[in-house]
Amino acid sequence: MKKLNFKRGLALFFGIFMSIGFVLGIPGIVLFAGKSGILLALSIILVVAGFYVMPMVWIHFGNLGSLKRLVVAVESEYIYDVKNLSLYLNISEKETINRIQTCIKKQYLTGYLFDGNTLTINENIKATKKIRSTKCPNCGASVTISATSNKCEYCGKYINDDKKN
Repeated sequence: MKKLNFKRGLALFFGIFMSIGFVLGIPGIVLFAGKSGILLALSIILVVAGFYVMPMVWIHFGNLGSLKRLVVAVESEYIYDVKNLSLYLNISEKETINRIQTCIKKQYLTGYLFDGNTLTINENIKATKKIRSTKCPNCGASVTISATSNKCEYCGKYINDDKKN
């Protein structure tokens, strides 16, 4: 959800910037016509960017908001099937499937498997997060190892994890 919130905040920032630039660019063209070439060019750029780009930025911001509603429904409301998500979000099942696939593809929704109809928690992800403490056979230090990190932080020796998590 952090990635989605960051992108949404970025879209909000650029949307506000473009909106203000558009509003300031219009009188800027009138005020700087014939006086300052640089300020006139900047005003024209702000108006053109505001006219063409600003609507796309706000549409992108809105789309990210609808994806956030889906992620919140899954992560906070624990709604995992397409039919109930469609009812909750008040959209068609086809659109719900498209949004789920988008969220998974862009990694806004992680730790879930999607079979086309139902989201399930990916137990393999949970298994990699399990950690345990052990002693390093090389230096004897107490270390914490997991499926993704099994190196002694003191001597640098890799620890063979014979116990399965």
